[in-house]
Amino acid sequence: MVSYQILSGYGLVCLFLLCFGCAHSRLNAHTEPRITQLPDKTIVILNKGAELEYQLTDESRKLQLSGEAYFIVEQSAAPFEVHTKSSIVKALGTSFSVHEFEGELNVEVEEGQVAVDTPKENVVLKTGERLIYNDAHKVLMKMKAEFKHHVWTKRFKNELRKFGKEFKTGSRQVEKELKTLGRDWKIKL
Repeated sequence: MVSYQILSGYGLVCLFLLCFGCAHSRLNAHTEPRITQLPDKTIVILNKGAELEYQLTDESRKLQLSGEAYFIVEQSAAPFEVHTKSSIVKALGTSFSVHEFEGELNVEVEEGQVAVDTPKENVVLKTGERLIYNDAHKVLMKMKAEFKHHVWTKRFKNELRKFGKEFKTGSRQVEKELKTLGRDWKIKL
């Protein structure tokens, strides 16, 4: 008998593989990070606890984020905006992270540029720059990026690699067992 058990830590990865490219308007990553490709081909990695709603049209791409996410934005004529409780982050063809927690916004630009509109000020960030905005105190600071999202996105990528290797090994085992069954039952597979 062929059996393949998916470890609990990989349930999210399976969901990703099954839903890759699905057209949803709401995404969440309650207990583990989640990666998805939006219909416009933008890649989004949500950190655990994050929620994202999106509305994509030919004229605009508007996303509402609660929590932390990393974006690799597909270039398009339609503007790409990430709305948080206190700000709007406008991508200018780029990859960047946005994290808002308890009234503090943290935006880091890995590549390209983003425009961040806050109640205090509108700021353009370039590659390697970071903005921290505290909504309660209306304090805005611009500094060198620390790329803290690398910690959780790297861990997630490593989990995907492990799953891929296990899946490959498992699929080879399944293939061997199917061939054996085929020989036993005189079926050519």
